Amino acid sequence: MKMKLRTLALTTLTTAMLSGYAFADVPPGSQGNGEIMFKGSVIKAPCGLAPGQDGDNQNINLGQIADTQLKTVGYSAPKEFKIKLIGCSFDPAATAETKVNVRF
Repeated sequence: MKMKLRTLALTTLTTAMLSGYAFADVPPGSQGNGEIMFKGSVIKAPCGLAPGQDGDNQNINLGQIADTQLKTVGYSAPKEFKIKLIGCSFDPAATAETKVNVRF
């Protein structure tokens, strides 16, 4: 009986000492005040680029191109590559924003 009473008293005392932390004052400046900043832009696009390879992080090696080829308007040597799109929603009755165009 004395052991149970001693354990109960010790538990009660420990709980009473530690409960002060639960009711401690919140330091000034932490009382619902703060600032959250968002950065970005809103765009009108039917799709997004998938992250990673074949998506938003690509390096296309074009090799060597003679400067005379760049002077000729409309001339280009073809170079195949893929672009992976995600989250696409195409509405056939919608306007031009539902088409994918790529320009270089």
